[in-house]
Formats: sequence, C-alpha cells, structure tokens
Amino acid sequence: MGRLSSSGTNNDDQKEIEKQILATLFERYSQDIALTNTEELKSILKSFSESSLYEEALNNLIIQNLVSRIGVDEIKITESGIEEYENR
Repeated sequence: MGRLSSSGTNNDDQKEIEKQILATLFERYSQDIALTNTEELKSILKSFSESSLYEEALNNLIIQNLVSRIGVDEIKITESGIEEYENR
C-alpha cells in the first residue's frame, strides 16, 4: 500500500486515498462481497483512514457515483466505479 506525504493536505494524497478505497472495494466485489461496512473499510485502510482527507476522499467518490452509500454504515462500488478502476 502507498503512503501519504507527511503534510497529508495535498490533492495527490486525496487521490491516493480515493485510489486505495476503489481498489479495496473492487477487490471485495471480485470476491462476491457486495457491501462493505464503513468501519471495516477504515480498518482495512488504517494507514489512510487516519488521514484528515479520508472522509473527503470517500465523499468525493460518492459524489462522482463511483461508490454508493447504502444506509448509514455500508458502501459498495458502483458499475461506474468498476469501470473507473479497470481503466486506471
């Protein structure tokens, strides 16, 4: 897994977090795990979820329709998210 810069405030860091979220959700989707609990995702991406940019990155993916929030505490990768991940 990649690491964030020490400042943790630039656009590259947010993009890296978005990339890691998509990669994790895609991997889980590939394993027939459609929904992921948000706390479980934070645990999987511990080094990234501790960043102040984590929630912003997740919300940005939701706004772009690459990730969908289901209820309060579950998320999943969307068809657009799958295409985006495969094209990277």
